[in-house]
Amino acid sequence: MSRLIILFTLLITYQSISQTVSNKELLGVWVAEAVSINEDVIPTNDSDKITIIKNGFTGSKFSFSKSGLFKIEMAENAPEPFNDAMFEETFYYSLNSNIIEVGQSRKGKNIMNIGISKNNNVFYFNLVGIILKVKKIKDKVKLEKTKSKRRTTVSPSKPLKNETIKEEDIIAFKAVDVIPISLECDLKFTGDALRKCVNSSFRKHIRRKFNIELALDMDLSGKIEIKTSFIINTNGDIVNIEAEAPNKTLSNEAIRAVNLIPKMIPGKHNGKPINVSYTLPIKFQITN
Repeated sequence: MSRLIILFTLLITYQSISQTVSNKELLGVWVAEAVSINEDVIPTNDSDKITIIKNGFTGSKFSFSKSGLFKIEMAENAPEPFNDAMFEETFYYSLNSNIIEVGQSRKGKNIMNIGISKNNNVFYFNLVGIILKVKKIKDKVKLEKTKSKRRTTVSPSKPLKNETIKEEDIIAFKAVDVIPISLECDLKFTGDALRKCVNSSFRKHIRRKFNIELALDMDLSGKIEIKTSFIINTNGDIVNIEAEAPNKTLSNEAIRAVNLIPKMIPGKHNGKPINVSYTLPIKFQITN
């Protein structure tokens, strides 16, 4: 059996009473009206995380076309552990026994599964303990297949920068007065919204640049996590990149991808430019 990469896994829990949903019923555009959390899957003691999840999914749209294409549009930035890059693409889908299977091709539905249930003409989507009450707002939608951003080769990288920096001259991203700013976030946001934008820009960059296909030929399975850390120096450059991974190949690939983060506007503390440390986990799952 071939090994499959799943960028994020959507697990399904079934409601005890559910009517069968037909392909015809599924067609169109659905909007999430309400979001509830299954505490057995997602602990609710982290109020900040719950807020991000609810804000991200409330008002999100799920489109299903007659040609078998599927797309999600989030109301806000995709919350962890969901993959922002996934919500920028269009995929193929099929409906089997109230399970929506989504994949890169008509034959390979290996990206995610979404549970759908219907009770008294009220519809629900089930994603990793996140239950969405949804309502159809359009009966028809036209979608076009986007080109996958996955790659099978490693792109050349720029030279790594390692600098000798005193510990007292470094401050954590969470503690700095003015965070380093990526160019795509500059002048767009302030405060918490700016911090969220920069965090999201890092995750999106890794989704675009990290070559997950490298893991296919490795003797690995289950959830894979690579821990990366780096410093945004007083010039806005990414330096002193480190990575912990199951093997050297994945560690090197993580360093290569992080090293491609574009130059940033440096952070400031007490009114002066400062070196800012940042940790960035890379997570995915391999199944047989």
